[in-house]
Amino acid sequence: MPVFYTYDSLSKLAVYADVNISEQQQILKKIAENQQKMQRWGDSAPMNYLHKFYLVEAERHQVLGKKVEAMEMYDRAIKIAKENEYINEEALSNELAAKFYLEWGKENIAQVYLTDAYYAYARWGAKAKVEDLEKRYPKLLAPILNQKSALNVGETIAQMM
Repeated sequence: MPVFYTYDSLSKLAVYADVNISEQQQILKKIAENQQKMQRWGDSAPMNYLHKFYLVEAERHQVLGKKVEAMEMYDRAIKIAKENEYINEEALSNELAAKFYLEWGKENIAQVYLTDAYYAYARWGAKAKVEDLEKRYPKLLAPILNQKSALNVGETIAQMM
């Protein structure tokens, strides 16, 4: 159930900017309901659920334009996911943080988060996701891609896995 509430919230927040004000209000209401449940689970088993709660909070703050709060929540989500070895959600949290910073025009900061996302997805074995990031963000991942091409011309990190 917690996974459902997490991804339900994240998917709703992903379309938030594309819907009218009435729908935005409904989304925020649903997110608040989901987050109440996630917070209870996070309180009773923080090692399993707290990072999910913080990631949704980061995205909620992001759509509301609360940049400082979003920054803090992304970092908390990443830290807790990493500490508890949720590599997939560590990767996702880094990727969403990178998008946040890109939208804000902070390309150098975004590059750090995207690089962390890239390596976390690779450690997790998500070859398709690694290749997707390589195609979508070649400029930001250039230091990695250039280093790899020097070692194995034409081979991606996904092919090396």
